[in-house]
Amino acid sequence: MKIQFINCIPLNVISGGNIYNIQIIESLRQNNFEVDYNLTPSDKNYDITIVDSLCMEEIDTKSLKLTHRIIALIHLIPELPSNIIDFYRTNSSFIVTGNPIKQELMAKWKLSNDNIFVIRPGIPNHWKAKNNHSIKITNIVINANFIERKRYEWLIPILKNINKSNIIIHIIGNNTIEPNYAKSICKSLKNKSLKNRIHFYFNISQDEIYKKLVTADLFLSLSKYESFGMSIFEAISVGTPCLAFLTGDIDLFNQYPNYIGIENHNMEKFSTVLKDLHEGKIADYNFNISQLPINRTWDKVNYEFQTLLKG
Repeated sequence: MKIQFINCIPLNVISGGNIYNIQIIESLRQNNFEVDYNLTPSDKNYDITIVDSLCMEEIDTKSLKLTHRIIALIHLIPELPSNIIDFYRTNSSFIVTGNPIKQELMAKWKLSNDNIFVIRPGIPNHWKAKNNHSIKITNIVINANFIERKRYEWLIPILKNINKSNIIIHIIGNNTIEPNYAKSICKSLKNKSLKNRIHFYFNISQDEIYKKLVTADLFLSLSKYESFGMSIFEAISVGTPCLAFLTGDIDLFNQYPNYIGIENHNMEKFSTVLKDLHEGKIADYNFNISQLPINRTWDKVNYEFQTLLKG
């Protein structure tokens, strides 16, 4: 089976969408699919064209052949003219990474339920859950690219009620997507109140992220919006307590006892819970990592994806 995968950014750009795409493409190639990764549509004869949502604004739909299957892979819903939405609604099937984005697509683009398939992300097979929790929260990890919807500017006010002299915050992310925002945030976080308590890690590998997660006392997410919330899912999957605003695939996250979701982007509530955890009240939140669901690995994701392509 010959497949072209169309996206407008190189695969070496670190993002949640690219992590997903890389896993899918590598597994397809390992299982004897021929896959071309194209920045623009090719006129070669393919059996399937997969169009990433990131490039839907840029490509000319007239260049997409209707003689074979078209699959729209939606990581984030793009803002498109009605005629382009009509094209994909009429000629494509859809893969999304979580139930919330499926419901959003059905509402915004008037898609039918049976033409949208949910294939959630996974974690690497060798990632194992941590086996203990610290009584007090001192080692904090944030894993989010430096873009505005991740709301890094909320970090300082959220930390205002805790003793910052005994915490270390490890911040992981890509600082090249919105470089001006990244530069501004990094500068503001290196202020006197935090001194040398914040450490930045730009564009590190998944296994390096794993090492940070399993040694962390707490994972924080300040994001305004997530279509799925891959970094949240990675953290809760390895047993790290996670404090986040309610966004992404919440129904899935709520199955994990180490997940705390704060409603309505209530900064005061978020800060209060963080203060409780920092002061050793972790037992009040009933983190029981012995009850974690069975890990959803990339092997399972790839099986589901390839089964859909063959169907």
